[in-house]
Amino acid sequence: AGTLDLSPTDLRMLQFACCQLHDRFVRIHGPMLTAPPPELSAREKDVVRWLVMGKSNGDIAEILGVSPHTVDTLVRRVFAKLGVSNRITAALRAVGAGLVAA
Repeated sequence: AGTLDLSPTDLRMLQFACCQLHDRFVRIHGPMLTAPPPELSAREKDVVRWLVMGKSNGDIAEILGVSPHTVDTLVRRVFAKLGVSNRITAALRAVGAGLVAA
């Protein structure tokens, strides 16, 4: 792996940007980080497990032996419980909350 050769000014700018990003993240997500993880049903956890692995709703439906409509409903419920609006954020939040393993 290569190394970065940053000037002192570039390094300070990068450190400042990281601090700004961290501050913004904590302001946006701080309350969720300290809140207890939401309760997910066993089936919702199954769906999240496969979602974390990058599976589509169709793939998840086939794996679980349910209809794609059922998976869509479960994904929407998971999004609501996790307070997210997309699959990537749902996966990150579920793993971060310890609901599923990465």
